[in-house]
Amino acid sequence: MNRLERTINKYKSNINFVYKTDMPPGLDALTVGNNVFLTTRCGFTDTLQHIGEEIGHVQTTVGNISKYKTADDLSQERKARQLGYT
Repeated sequence: MNRLERTINKYKSNINFVYKTDMPPGLDALTVGNNVFLTTRCGFTDTLQHIGEEIGHVQTTVGNISKYKTADDLSQERKARQLGYT
């Protein structure tokens, strides 16, 4: 089992990972509730990075921060990314 499979396996009881072929260009991953949607266009390393960040969003993000309108939105995004890199 590789690192990507181990990461998904570790969180699959709480997070539903869904690979999609029709994600919009420029959107490689999206979290909605406990569902993480991932594009099939990315390679192993990019997918692993996206999954890490999206796990961070599931664990820490409150509300819709996709527009980055407020300082709190940016703070939540930074926190999720930091969790994804650890």
